[in-house]
Amino acid sequence: MSDDDEGKLIPFTVVGGSEPPTDDEAEHLVAYLAGLSTMQYELQRERIAAKLRMRLSALDKIVEAKRKEQEQQKSGLLFERVPSATPVAGAELVRDLITDLTRYVSLNENYAAVAAFWALHTYTVNQCFISPRLAITAPQPRCGKTTLVNWLATVVQRPMSSVNVSPASVYRIVEKRQPTLLIDEADTFLGTNHELRGVLNSGHQQNGHVLRWDMALNDVRAFSTFCACAISLIGSLPPTLQDRSIRIRLRRRLPNEPIASLRSDQSDDTLARRCARWAVDNQYLYDATEPKRRLQTTRPTSQGARAICEDPQPPPHRDRQAA
Repeated sequence: MSDDDEGKLIPFTVVGGSEPPTDDEAEHLVAYLAGLSTMQYELQRERIAAKLRMRLSALDKIVEAKRKEQEQQKSGLLFERVPSATPVAGAELVRDLITDLTRYVSLNENYAAVAAFWALHTYTVNQCFISPRLAITAPQPRCGKTTLVNWLATVVQRPMSSVNVSPASVYRIVEKRQPTLLIDEADTFLGTNHELRGVLNSGHQQNGHVLRWDMALNDVRAFSTFCACAISLIGSLPPTLQDRSIRIRLRRRLPNEPIASLRSDQSDDTLARRCARWAVDNQYLYDATEPKRRLQTTRPTSQGARAICEDPQPPPHRDRQAA
């Protein structure tokens, strides 16, 4: 919503007996309300409650929860995506992810597809033996690395973004919450931080861990390091990390390649919720057995592609499982 739109009424008409809004329309309306000022919310809530056929008290609680979720997203805190209520066609979802990404970043269509499938992988990471790092590289600044990282934060499971991390912060938060790490500006600190590189390397496979002395236990403790992780930087990753990565190479956009600005106050979680629903319905198609070494890096994303081909539309009997 632009500044000029603030204070305007949402263009809908409440008509007795009219069809209720779809789930996606309801989510859009709630997200819209959550972004309003207190005064504008008071002006809009009765109209939208009538549209949604919902009690005002119930709408207030839902909007407050959405506001907290939006604040968490802005501050980089972790949150679980709530699956959408309706089944999701995998092929359509991937197309929509690619279309949304290429609105904001100018990149090769094959790289856009890689980003889409990797985003889906973050919801099925525990069904995979390995989790390939997503290496987002560019030869120079202003190629869209940070925009791509910010876009991933709107669609992946449990996003945690940072422009600098310590080894201890990584293995402790992974042990506690298993986030999707989105590390930007890695060229400024990763090359000389051998301990951090070791932690990120070990998180490539499901049994990855580091050993640390725990003063509270007075004993050695194993911390899990297994999680999905995207790393953006100018140049290339260190060889050991690159060997565990799928690479997206960015470039500066050409004058005839218009893109939109990705603004956090205008994004919503519709695509993320569809990803979560697709994962709930299709995780049984994944095989978590250990692959051969030469197939490890690309296997999780290829499994996602195969699952989409085998099950493009989840059968109705699974609707209740995600509700």
